[in-house]
Formats: sequence, structure tokens, C-alpha cells
Amino acid sequence: MTEYCLFRGRDSTSFAAGRGNLFYYMWYVRVQVTKMSQCTIPVIVGGYECPSCGNTFGSDHAVCDHHRDVHDERISTDRVKTSVKQVTQEPLLESLYNLNKHAKKYAGLAEKNYKEGKGATAKTNSVKKEALYSLKSDILERLYKTESVDEVEQHLIDEKKYWLFRIDSWTYHVPVCAVEVAQSDISKGADEPVSLDGFSKSAEKERSSRSLKSSLLHIQDVLGMSANDYLSQPKVSYGRRKYFTGWKYL
Repeated sequence: MTEYCLFRGRDSTSFAAGRGNLFYYMWYVRVQVTKMSQCTIPVIVGGYECPSCGNTFGSDHAVCDHHRDVHDERISTDRVKTSVKQVTQEPLLESLYNLNKHAKKYAGLAEKNYKEGKGATAKTNSVKKEALYSLKSDILERLYKTESVDEVEQHLIDEKKYWLFRIDSWTYHVPVCAVEVAQSDISKGADEPVSLDGFSKSAEKERSSRSLKSSLLHIQDVLGMSANDYLSQPKVSYGRRKYFTGWKYL
């Protein structure tokens, strides 16, 4: 008497083998169904709520980090072909805000790891911090040159001069030396910078739940600008090996 092997579709003389194949078949079907359900998750959608993490995404390219990590190589999205001025609304402004917040976090991590004797890690944190600040400055310069900035003020923070750029309801500080601003565009502090003695440089993201990964990918999608292009040192040495200091998903 022969038994039919459910998974392989051929005869088997062993009942144990047939039952083992049945279990394997059930496991295989469940894995494939899971993969299919994940791969069909829409990416460019309006108000889509992820069934796994509950996050809601808008009509841009943002998806939660869980899906980015699993499907980076499978997701196919259309690049946004538009001018800088046309993409100054959400979520670009939110992404720009997050660059600053995460740069501050890297600054804190660099100091912490350096004190703990983790030189290579501290250096990586520092390189990432500077890359995010440089990327932020270049984006703000492009926005200013395309007349997308609503208001400019000159501030003095910790004895250093900064421009404050106001775009819609968002505000950003950038070093005066990073962006050349016309005197006529400065609405406040043109002759004497406004001193902000009590200015708090918090790393908390009060206005956004967007991850750094989502922010960097969105900036790359809409502006073609990658944070990895701003790395002052692409690799750090640890022992006999070298490690990439940037973001591997870019």
C-alpha cells in the first residue's frame, strides 16, 4: 500500500514521511501566505493603516520601519518628479525637522560613547551628526533660493549667529555661514541678532513620529539628496576591520 505525499506530489512508502511532509506543507503554505500579505501592502497610499504596527501613513512614500526593513528590495515606487518649491509642504518639512532632532541625538551619543572609551562608535556618531547637519543646511539653502522661505530672522545662540527660517508652521535654525541671505530678506535682527539666551536644544521629537529612516528616504526620493554623500569619513577602523559610518539603506 502506498501513501500520497501531499507536499511533493509523489508516492511514498512511509507513513511517517507522508505525515512529515504534511506538516512541512502546512508550514510552507503559512509562510507563503504571510509573504503574499506583506508584499501586497500598498506603499503610495492616502491614510493607509498598517495592520501590523497600527501606524498610519499619508500619500507620500513613507512606510513603517518594519515594512522598510523587510521589503526594501521589493517595494517599487515612482520617484516624485517636481521642483523644490512644490515639495516644501508635508512631509518634506517634517523630514527636515527630524534631521535636526536626530543630529542632536547623535551628538549626545558621540559624547557618551567617547566617555565610555568606545572611540570607533563615538566617531561614527559624530560623522553621522555632521552629515545630517550638512544635509539640512543644503536643503534649507535650496528652499531659500527657490523663495520657499516665508520669513528670515537672525538669532544669537551661545554666542553663535544663526538664521531662523520660517516655512509655513515650521522653523529651522542654520548657521549664518551656511546660507547667504540678502539683507532685504531679514525681517528681524538684520543689524543686531536677536539673542536667545534660554534657547533649549532638545533632541525630543515633539512634532513628529516619523523615523529617521523614513525621513532620509523621503528626502532622497523627492530631492535626490543622500545623507551618505555628506559623510566626512565613510569608514572607521575597529581592530583590523573597517566599518561603514553611514546609512546602508540609502
